Amino acid sequence: MDSEVAKAKLKYSTVSLSVASLEDVFLAIAHQEGMDLDDEEMANMDPAFLSAGEAKVADAFKTLELAYSRMHPKQSRVSQGNRVPLTTAIDMSSSGSSSPSPSSPITKANASDLVVGNCGSFGRQLKGMLMKRLHHGHRDYCALAIQIIAPILCIVLALGLSTISSSPGKTFYDNKLYGSVGQMLSANNCTDAEWDPDFVTIDNQDVNSSFSFSEYLLESYSEHGSLERMVSFSCNDDFDNTVLFANASGTFTAPQALHQYYRNLVRRATNGEATITTAQWPLPYTERQQTTYDAIASLFVALFVLIPFTFIPSTFVSFVVRERECKSKHLQFVSGANYTAYWLGNFLFDLSSYLITVGIAFALFAYFDQDWAVGSVTGGLGTFTLFLLYGLSGIGFAYLVSFLFEVHSTAQTVIMMLNFISGFLLVILMYFFRNIDSMKDFAEYAVIVLRAVPTFALGDGLFQMLTANALAPLVGRKSPFDTDIAGQGMFYMAVFSAVFLAATMFIDHPS
Repeated sequence: MDSEVAKAKLKYSTVSLSVASLEDVFLAIAHQEGMDLDDEEMANMDPAFLSAGEAKVADAFKTLELAYSRMHPKQSRVSQGNRVPLTTAIDMSSSGSSSPSPSSPITKANASDLVVGNCGSFGRQLKGMLMKRLHHGHRDYCALAIQIIAPILCIVLALGLSTISSSPGKTFYDNKLYGSVGQMLSANNCTDAEWDPDFVTIDNQDVNSSFSFSEYLLESYSEHGSLERMVSFSCNDDFDNTVLFANASGTFTAPQALHQYYRNLVRRATNGEATITTAQWPLPYTERQQTTYDAIASLFVALFVLIPFTFIPSTFVSFVVRERECKSKHLQFVSGANYTAYWLGNFLFDLSSYLITVGIAFALFAYFDQDWAVGSVTGGLGTFTLFLLYGLSGIGFAYLVSFLFEVHSTAQTVIMMLNFISGFLLVILMYFFRNIDSMKDFAEYAVIVLRAVPTFALGDGLFQMLTANALAPLVGRKSPFDTDIAGQGMFYMAVFSAVFLAATMFIDHPS
């Protein structure tokens, strides 16, 4: 076969032989067609009485038995030269399946059940699934960034901004009011003035009237370079008055001009030895004003906290689609993986990794002293329940929609975009619609449908909890479990988490 003469005659370049893979053997057994043997004949196969096709099937069963004995040497036994049937060495622990019993022979009817059944105990398979996900998670830097780094950065930013004081502070009407490099003062006919020495430049003019001086200020508005010209004065006007000019581009220029005028009078009367300081210090906000400010600030906190959590489900859908895309899931099933162990292992790992993110978030809530999240037992329990149910329903939703995709990168991108729209943009839109009389009824009905999406239920519940906490001084404190706060969203997520997971198991069931 390998001679040059044979290659030239049969027109081939090379010949290679390889051993059939274990997957090929399993597939040949599971999908063998055209077999007319009954169970008793299958159990007592003798190659001497079999046709050529049936003999190949018998050889395949023997190969399967040999492969299993090599994988599990402790469970295979040889006694008096007689080989124990394969089914006596297999631990058939797949719950709810019609797998053959340990004492029954391998038959055509139960061969496919054997292939998709367990290859070891359920507990060992579950442990293997978890270890597989753990090793994969160490290398999945994109998932680590989405699940750990992004939530920390967004929550720290949001809670850090929330600590900024909202009380109005003291404002001094001096030349450092606007934080500029320096200020310039233009004066008309002010020959005996004692201006503040903090002015970098004094622009003295001598025009006929205040009206003419005003025209000069407008014409020279761009000629003072990097210096600011916020106030100007025209002394000895036609009516023997002093006219004050204030630059309207500054917030406090009018009181600043008045301050400089009286400061000039004091310095002139004391030959520059005395001066005055002027400042404003508004009264603290009223309770209603402070509540309004806190409610607005709470919305921004909710937005920043919500953004990273809308992206987390994309990591759940990415892995299961990736395994189906590269045929890893198919290989595991034909190698004897229990499909319940497969999905349970993925679910437990995704939930555990999500709870790590929630734990980090609560640690940050406690560090920044967020009353709405950790200020009371009821509030803390309600917040944790909201995030926990979001994790359960979000994982189930991701698994269910994973069947719509064939490429994991496409699945991750699409789910990330849809979750951002439903959990961020639609939440904001419905929040404003509820406060518009003409759209209030539409918003109430739309929210009932949108709460079926886990990201919207989380965002809506988070908004309502933060708003209720901000309005507590005016209307009293409410429980997060109230139906008009986050109770309805929690109920929706609890119900749909079971629906999503059950639908996933039903669609992917081997039968």
